[in-house]
Amino acid sequence: MLPALSLVIALAGPAALPGIIATAQAEPVMFEPDWPNHQEQAEQTICLALAQGWPRTQIVDVAEHANDIDQTGLSVPEAARLADTWIDEAHNTLCPTLALD
Repeated sequence: MLPALSLVIALAGPAALPGIIATAQAEPVMFEPDWPNHQEQAEQTICLALAQGWPRTQIVDVAEHANDIDQTGLSVPEAARLADTWIDEAHNTLCPTLALD
């Protein structure tokens, strides 16, 4: 009886927890150090983050910390403002169906 129960749990377990399985397989969201020089790529990254449920503040925080001032010439506050602006642009043009806080 115990082996049969183990088999049922092994087969039914993943079906009962699809959100956990999907989250574990989510793509990592990373901005390149020169992301402000590549708007289209940055906006695709933003949509990926929105698809995973990231709030605006988290996206801005990750983007501003990824910014390399030597490559972009943007300070941390400037990078944060640009990321915030591009979140709206990405949402409006590339991923309007995703939730935006």
